[in-house]
Amino acid sequence: MACTMAALHGGSPAHADEHHDLYDQTGWYHLTNASLDEVEALLETGYRLVDLEIENTNPWRVGCTMVANSGSYGSGWWWWPLKTEAELNDRLSKLNARLIDLEPYLTAANELRYAAIAVPNSGSTGVTSTDWETGFTEGEVNSWIAINPTRRIHDIQPYLAPGGETRYAFTWIGNTGSDFTLTWIITDDSLGFISQIAADNNARIVDLEPVPGGSWAAVLIPIQTGIAWWLYPNVDPNRAAEVAAKLGGRITDAERYLLNGQERMVVLIIRNSTDLALAANAQLRSSFEIATDSGLLLRELGGERYAQINDLRQFEPASTLKTFHHFHTIRQCALGLDDLDDALIYTYSKESCPQPDDPIVLRTLNQTLFDMMINSNNSSTEAIRNRYGTKALQATADMLIEADGTEFNHTLGCFCLDSTPNQTTLDDLAGLHTRVRAGLLGTLRDTFYDLMVNDYAGFSLVLDQELSASSLSEADQDLFRSFSVAAGKDGGYTCSSNAHLNRGAYRSRGAYLALPRKEGCDLSVEEFFVGCWINDLDAVGTGGTATGNVQDTMAVLYRDRIRAAIAAWDSSGTGSCIGDITGDCEVGGADLSILLSAWGTDDQEADLNGDDLVNGADLTLLLSGWGLCSG
Repeated sequence: MACTMAALHGGSPAHADEHHDLYDQTGWYHLTNASLDEVEALLETGYRLVDLEIENTNPWRVGCTMVANSGSYGSGWWWWPLKTEAELNDRLSKLNARLIDLEPYLTAANELRYAAIAVPNSGSTGVTSTDWETGFTEGEVNSWIAINPTRRIHDIQPYLAPGGETRYAFTWIGNTGSDFTLTWIITDDSLGFISQIAADNNARIVDLEPVPGGSWAAVLIPIQTGIAWWLYPNVDPNRAAEVAAKLGGRITDAERYLLNGQERMVVLIIRNSTDLALAANAQLRSSFEIATDSGLLLRELGGERYAQINDLRQFEPASTLKTFHHFHTIRQCALGLDDLDDALIYTYSKESCPQPDDPIVLRTLNQTLFDMMINSNNSSTEAIRNRYGTKALQATADMLIEADGTEFNHTLGCFCLDSTPNQTTLDDLAGLHTRVRAGLLGTLRDTFYDLMVNDYAGFSLVLDQELSASSLSEADQDLFRSFSVAAGKDGGYTCSSNAHLNRGAYRSRGAYLALPRKEGCDLSVEEFFVGCWINDLDAVGTGGTATGNVQDTMAVLYRDRIRAAIAAWDSSGTGSCIGDITGDCEVGGADLSILLSAWGTDDQEADLNGDDLVNGADLTLLLSGWGLCSG
């Protein structure tokens, strides 16, 4: 074992490490057991490799991670899966390129070859000095570190040489000036030891490689401000990308290894989400293991995504799916193809799973929707499904809402005893509300939201807390509340019996959120979708925790947009509202009463012309602005 600190000074990681230090949000992919053709097919869609592992040479199979080659990640780059040492040096020299990932391996003919990823050694990816070494013993690596204090190892790779001995290859860059970074190099030790070094030194692992025989080599650097990172060993290789996505991160390094004869993977993950998304996700996943699936989304309808984690992933929504039934019904009424006053006859029960021998009831379509959306009754939901048919509901989701991840498979309320889950995504739910905003429900838009749970998921409590903590006047607070709406639908299954086919806890929330936007005296409404979910598969006894977590996560997401709306209101002023003493964007009787009560004084509020005397001149100004103010 060796643990060598290659420099004795802290600081932020240098720009040379951008491929594993950037945490701006970006698109990314992780592949394992992939053919070269599969890798190339994805690269042609605008991605570039940042990590490469040779998993097999007969047939050729690789593991790799790639990022969108745009924005802050945009760069020239090259990769070569099969080069000799001389060929690789020739390529680097002719292209003025430097290595960011190096993979020595033995071919089927027991010949040493190298796979590599390179970037230009110029511009934003250029460094003052760089090279790579190969064929070193562990002792030679440590000696090299000791005699090269102005250089640092950037990527290290143990490998089996053709003779069966362990050797090391590594890339290095100059460790001075803007390229300087404190570095720890571990050449041969356990994952536990490496993790402890990271914890003891507030460092993170940026490169982790298996050493033949079962131990590990690693490169560590200080954790820079804003970084969140994770190390997960013992991961199913086919689910590594899922693990990173649940955390709101992206994989920077992934290594296969054998554990008790089974192929597993250790993954390094760096954040790939906003501060808000990470904070909300910490609340959502509190007390849950990494096996638990989850997701969240806060986005302006038709606009910016403020927080998104697994927003495109399908999940079992339970009763949140009823939002689609509701949309389809109101759409039929808006088109004149149905009527909310029409009568329905159907079997009815308050039990979870509707049965054909339940008692029969007679209700209007409006009453049925109320019972479905507000009381969350599954018999009423089944009545809606029977009225229009599953194919019609699916067609509305597919073609009108373009909800590609939404599927109607089982009768609502019967999931625990049915093997086929319903499915939707948070992005699909946001798309539904975007279509409502676009006018697809016509004059029944307000009816659509009135028949949902309002003041949804503790909204008014969060709103009152934030308004009370603000500097807005009571009148402004009341006006703010009058423009604020949260209407939604929640869902949940708890399947805990051994007889249940789908054991686990399933919780979801989905809400339309409207908040005022004030600019001067102009008031408008900003509209958002807010949602989250937990599918804790095969778990027993976690339903209460899941319910609390999704509720608290909604509060985190609400609070962010409420605070932004209050801040905008507070900084907007009153525009050109001369005479609007009350600040309600209207000059009227209340303002006149205040002015008259201050007549003859130097009351600053009523002294509209600023001459330290409330008199006829101020009254004239007030009357000239009588009525609604303009922004």
